[in-house]
Parts: sequence; C-alpha cells; structure tokens
Amino acid sequence: MTPLIAACLSSLGTIAAIAQTDRLPTSRDELEAVLEPCRMAIVLVGIDGTRVSRTIDAMTGGLGWSHCYFDPCRRDAQGRRRVIGYTVAKGVHWADPATYKNGRKHARIELDATTGAEVWGCVRTRIGRPLRVSALVLGVPSAATCVGLVVGCLPWRIQERLRAMQKGPCISPNTLAAFYGVGPG
Repeated sequence: MTPLIAACLSSLGTIAAIAQTDRLPTSRDELEAVLEPCRMAIVLVGIDGTRVSRTIDAMTGGLGWSHCYFDPCRRDAQGRRRVIGYTVAKGVHWADPATYKNGRKHARIELDATTGAEVWGCVRTRIGRPLRVSALVLGVPSAATCVGLVVGCLPWRIQERLRAMQKGPCISPNTLAAFYGVGPG
C-alpha cells in the first residue's frame, strides 16, 4: 500500500472515529459509566510461560511484552471495570482486565485526551468483530492482532513512527513499549 493511500485510509478512519465518539450506547454490552479519574490507555501485558507468548516477544525485540489491550475507562452496569481486548477465541470484545493480567507484569501507556478519544471512537466500532483469519493468511498481521486493533486507531503520524521502529514481522507490544519509553516486561 502506498503512503498516500494509507494516509487517506487513516484519515477516513479518524473521521469515522471522531463521528463515533459521541454515539449513544446501542446495547447492554456497551459500557455505561465512565471511571473517574481515569485516562484512556493502551495496556501492555508481559510474557507468560507459553511458547506463543515467548515467541512473540523473541521475534519482535525481546523487551518482555507479548499482548496489549485498550482501557477506555469504562465500567458496566454492575460497576465492574471493563477493557477492550482482541483474542483468537473472542475477536474484539469487552473483558475484565484481570483476564489478561493473570499475574503477568503490565504497564499503562496513558493517552492525552484527544488521542484517547480518537482511539476510543475507532476501537469501539470494532467490538464484536471476529479475528480476521484472512488477514493473517495474507500476511497482514496488523489487521488481526491485539496491537493492530489499537495501532490502527492511533493518529497516522504515530503509526508512521511505530512502523519505522518495528522489529520483526509487525508492530508489536514491544514496539509500543520502545516508542513510549516503557521498560522491560
């Protein structure tokens, strides 16, 4: 994809994200209450003992991070904190943050209000989408990974800088850690 086409697609995504920012909840699955005080954040999750986690880390810079999710500072109707994750089993979904942490190291990358609103508007339009296996088969991991979910919603200028820093086949949690100055996982 040429940089011009990618920039146009990113701009369209940004416009769609901004338009979605003030959208009213359409189902009980959407979260209702905003956590105060809280800044929206990308949350990095450290490696665990699994081969998949260790392989992701080893192939993408070895900083100790193998997963991420987005924290939109929301809670459900029962008052439980919820985040948005992307997994093979569930696609893009609401989750309990403890599901991902599960004793693993984690780090919050808090976003400024404008970037947080843009990412939130974009990410929430993807809730309920399944894993894009076709993207993995075609070799476009950014469209079918936890990082791809978040990075694809960041402003284009940040995406370009992340691409320049990536190690391995795709932008990874380790790339985000290096870019935002987060220490080893």
